[in-house]
Amino acid sequence: MLTFFLLLAIYGTAVDSRTPRLGGFGIGLAVLVGILSGGVLTGAAMNPMLAFGPALVSGVWTNQFVYWVGPIVGAVLAACVYEYLILPPSEEAKDALEQDYGDEESVVPQQVKERNLARRQTL
Repeated sequence: MLTFFLLLAIYGTAVDSRTPRLGGFGIGLAVLVGILSGGVLTGAAMNPMLAFGPALVSGVWTNQFVYWVGPIVGAVLAACVYEYLILPPSEEAKDALEQDYGDEESVVPQQVKERNLARRQTL
């Protein structure tokens, strides 16, 4: 969950071109909140390597998979949420979809053309 919110903050402040360039502040604030909330309550880590090091030194590997699977799944979910639900297609992508190449033979399969046409109609 901590990695999910951290990656949403990264996408929202550093990746999205519609936002002001305050990436460092937003990302730092997400890290601070993650450390103060999750770190204190559960000892959770946003980075799997922060759990791997102490486990390697102490030799205690109990529930180590949680510290690996949780952040990886959270990061993938956050990337999918932002990419497909929040981030709109760019103007270049919209223009490329609207271009008509006439009678030129295309290397794009018919299924892809149909999917792009359906996507354009929902925009």
